[in-house]
Amino acid sequence: MNRTMNVGFRNYLKIFTVLQFVFMMLLPQQSLGEEVDWDRWAVHDSDSTDEVQYGPLDAILRTIVDKSGKEMMMRYIVLSPPEPLKYLKSFISYLESLPVSKLNRDEQYAYWLNLHNIGVIHLYAVDKVSARRIKKTRGLPGKPGTKWNEKIFTVEGQALSLEDIEQNILIPQWKDPLTLYGLSYGAKGSPPNGVWSFTGPKVHEQLEKLGRAFVNNKNNVRVNKKGMTLSSLYLWNKETLFGNEDAEILDHIRSLSGKSLAQKIGAKPYIIKDKFNWRGVAVYPRSALQGSSVGNRSGGGS
Repeated sequence: MNRTMNVGFRNYLKIFTVLQFVFMMLLPQQSLGEEVDWDRWAVHDSDSTDEVQYGPLDAILRTIVDKSGKEMMMRYIVLSPPEPLKYLKSFISYLESLPVSKLNRDEQYAYWLNLHNIGVIHLYAVDKVSARRIKKTRGLPGKPGTKWNEKIFTVEGQALSLEDIEQNILIPQWKDPLTLYGLSYGAKGSPPNGVWSFTGPKVHEQLEKLGRAFVNNKNNVRVNKKGMTLSSLYLWNKETLFGNEDAEILDHIRSLSGKSLAQKIGAKPYIIKDKFNWRGVAVYPRSALQGSSVGNRSGGGS
């Protein structure tokens, strides 16, 4: 297997131009209007032991995560100056250049989750309006906003959007409800983007840990005397991940529930409504917002 993915990122920055040219020559390019074969992303090498290194992504997350308050927030703006933005773009280019189809399935799983999430970080680093109008920016699964549907990546010659990675690759290829806990929209209602990068050897363990934290947070799963109120993430993906059955959603939630929540679900095992908190997790100093129409320091729920 091509060992490009094991080249250190700093060395990669020096040789990126050459590598990019080589890969672009070797890989078939997607033509405008060409019908996409999404099953191509099922191709993998089960014998591969190569591991993609995500040290630069971890460094980015350490830089932008703000844990000073009650909630984890994201300082995307620190990536906006030319040098940090160049570093961010270079790492995205590095990920785009890798021969993903030659990785094993767990490495692929981690790769697509990380590529999606670093794409979200880049979007909000360069466009603070999108970071504060997340409902419009993201749209809904299957009905994405313009930004979410923009082809911002090219992997193995195929142009891809954030929506493509989520709804056309990750969810149909893995069919794993845990995928939901690895995808961030930059909203308070979605799983956090600043916990860690995913790695092939630990991706399932990491997703399960995030899933338990999400399910046992009453902002996402709440049970009262009338029944259950769930995060809209479950209902948006009901058909693709849960066989269009409420019972499958409940079984999944039970599998991640603590004892107290499990008992409450047992007493009221039916869904009465869903909700999603679209307020953003971006933090901006007031100076960054002067002259902008996007409002005050943080959040944003439109």
